[in-house]
Amino acid sequence: MPSVPFRAGDFSSLVVGNNPITIYDPATTAGPNNQRQPFSGNRIPAARLSNAAKNVQALYPLPQITSNFANYTNFGSVRNNDYEYDIKIDHNFSADDKIFVRYSGRKTDSIPAIAFPDPNAGGRNPGQLGFGATKNHSRQTVLNYVKILSPRVTNNVIVGWFQTYPKRTVAGYGSVSTNSLGILGLPNGDDKLGTPDFQFTNYAPLGSSGDTLFFELQDSKSVVNQTSWVRNRHTIKFGGEARLIRTDNLQPNPGTTVWNFQPIYTNQVGVNNTGWDYASFLLGMPRTFGYRIFPGFFKSRTSVYALFVQDDIRVNRKLTLNLGMRWDAPLYYHEAQDRSGVFDLNKGQYQQFGKDGFRRTPWKNDINNFGPRFGIAYTPVEKTVIRAGFGMFSVGTMSSGAFGFLLSDPIFADADAGRYNTIDQINPGTTLDRIPYQPVDKLGRNALAVSVYPDNNPMSTFAQWNMNVQREVSGYMFEMGYAGSKGSHLHYGAYNLNAIPVDLSPLAQGRRIAPFVRYPQYPNGVTVQTWIGSSSYHSLQIKSERRFAGGLSYLGSFTFSKLINTGENGYRDPLNNRNLDRGISLDSAPYRFTLASLYELPFGRGRRWNIQHRGLDYVAGGWEVAGVVTLQAGFPLNPSNSIDTCNCGSAVYPNVSGNPNLPKGERTEGRWFDTAAFSRPAQWTIGNAGRGLIWGPGQRNVDLTLSKYFNFTERFRLQFRAEAYNLTNTPYFANPNVQNGAGTFGRITAVSNSSRQMQMAMKFMF
Repeated sequence: MPSVPFRAGDFSSLVVGNNPITIYDPATTAGPNNQRQPFSGNRIPAARLSNAAKNVQALYPLPQITSNFANYTNFGSVRNNDYEYDIKIDHNFSADDKIFVRYSGRKTDSIPAIAFPDPNAGGRNPGQLGFGATKNHSRQTVLNYVKILSPRVTNNVIVGWFQTYPKRTVAGYGSVSTNSLGILGLPNGDDKLGTPDFQFTNYAPLGSSGDTLFFELQDSKSVVNQTSWVRNRHTIKFGGEARLIRTDNLQPNPGTTVWNFQPIYTNQVGVNNTGWDYASFLLGMPRTFGYRIFPGFFKSRTSVYALFVQDDIRVNRKLTLNLGMRWDAPLYYHEAQDRSGVFDLNKGQYQQFGKDGFRRTPWKNDINNFGPRFGIAYTPVEKTVIRAGFGMFSVGTMSSGAFGFLLSDPIFADADAGRYNTIDQINPGTTLDRIPYQPVDKLGRNALAVSVYPDNNPMSTFAQWNMNVQREVSGYMFEMGYAGSKGSHLHYGAYNLNAIPVDLSPLAQGRRIAPFVRYPQYPNGVTVQTWIGSSSYHSLQIKSERRFAGGLSYLGSFTFSKLINTGENGYRDPLNNRNLDRGISLDSAPYRFTLASLYELPFGRGRRWNIQHRGLDYVAGGWEVAGVVTLQAGFPLNPSNSIDTCNCGSAVYPNVSGNPNLPKGERTEGRWFDTAAFSRPAQWTIGNAGRGLIWGPGQRNVDLTLSKYFNFTERFRLQFRAEAYNLTNTPYFANPNVQNGAGTFGRITAVSNSSRQMQMAMKFMF
């Protein structure tokens, strides 16, 4: 939380590490190098403080301790109400005709934990969704009809319908508007949509993330047919599927406006230990500001079609082959009323879909998606099996989001279109108190940021392969194998065609003008929406299993892996060297071990140590112990820099001079890694730090269950269960702050798991 002096503009006590931070006055910016004069005493005069900023900061609670950083802790509970029901009918018309029908419904009501005492303040961990209360009603119907055409031929058809309508509101919904906070200028300023999203480098965010406000009807209808034909050594399966997908979305993102504050207006350009994000906020000077006003629901639609054939060939008793081919045609989304389009750089405006013979989708549909599959299972000797497989899989339009990669603005929605972001990091595009609002041109002719789409965009695909050896030894199964994959044309990878090349940055000095950029009329970006992300995955997988025998069963697995990708986290030099940001994925934990086991204690009737006395057996006999152990390494983390020193690409990294990871015995929550290994790059240069340099905290968890049945008669029995989650009460720490220049750089200030929870239950069965 900002301290009381900071809230009044007094930064005389501001020290990061051992370095005092000097606050400079943006009103004194002058000269060719944009030099500034510091505020006297490191204090901003009260008359200079933004009225809107004073209203907004009142949402923050006061710090709980006398410290400028890590000075507030809160715990809360999540309330979930869940109601489910199912209606199921099975009917056999004959031995050859069977039908199954199920209707399911679910209603949920979820209220997350409140970070701050004021419910209008919102709050969440940086980068997370929230704060938002959610209500949802889901319904599903499934009809399955099985027809046995002959002793060797069976047909199975499944018809399905699914619909859900989640509604999520934000902090301050119904009570807070931008006008009520003193943020003036927007045409919907009196609408009580909730507290805006305020983002800082050094302080907890206020409000809810921009994508929290959410009303969305999701509907899917599908039919799948599969025919199975057994002929000699062949088991042939073939069929297809069709799916119609509908989404009616009201998720403006940002629905309540979004503001980002950084030190760029209160620093001395190119000088370390100057400037502070909260000082820029108090002056009402954001780095970026965004808004989006929806006139109604955005209606995206698509269809998915597929055909497949597979032949399982039992060559002999030792060898089985699997051969298959699948064709996928997942069509790109379109808007039901064609209220979207793509920007034409040659015309300088958006081309609306469905007009003048233009297509209705972001890219031309790609139906050339064939996926061969091959598998083999070979038993060289008894109780030993070797398996291997390869397949090509089309990702299709999964993870397309509510809009299905369609643009909601400017044709559908009124939005900022990049017009209020700083262009040069010297002068803001708006102030917090007064937004110089102008409606966005519906063809984008007054936009400062645009998105372009190439005509052709191949579908995302994954090639996956694996090989393993399985051996059974005295009732125990052991398996060791290798699995890998390669992803191509993945959904991420969009880049700014109008970025300043790294080698020209010292000359451009942040100015997106000719000849440093191709399209100076769009200084805040020309985003090329194309799927050029790629990935590579390799893993060693070991598994052991014992099925229940002698009172013991278990399943243990260990995975050692690495996932590398390009494009997931943006680019430092998007025009000349995108592979510079090829690195370890943030989802790539190097190892994970899990063990799930069940053990019957050998005391009681019918067990190894038989207890004949009925009363004693009730107390000591028939107990079972079950547990799950999880050990996982930490995830890799990307270091970042609080100031974009190059103003080139979308990825901002510091310089690094050595391995920042401390020996395990030296890591603490206050110093998880060596922050001295990082430094701020020289002005108009990029950092040399690579992706995934820092390893986050690992996870160790033990869950344990103790249970016993009390058998009164054959018809009546009672079960007792005692369960402990996180039995050892081991904290799973959240990731440290990895932003060089932040006040909590290198520090862990939260945990990701719950403390030990214990519960007991009894269930009577008859």
